[in-house]
Amino acid sequence: MVAGAGYVLLIEHAGAWQAQHSDDAATLIEILNDAAQDWAKARTAFWALLPLPQAELAQMAP
Repeated sequence: MVAGAGYVLLIEHAGAWQAQHSDDAATLIEILNDAAQDWAKARTAFWALLPLPQAELAQMAP
């Protein structure tokens, strides 16, 4: 793998889905956090971006 390589996952327009499926959204956040930790052990960047208002992000936090 090329030095500095990594992954970015952009999840757009998730606000309405999160509002209707809050338990599933929380599970998704947990899975993405676990994935980021596993990639970090491999020294590979992994970022999951959910562009939501801060209040909605706070609701999704595990």
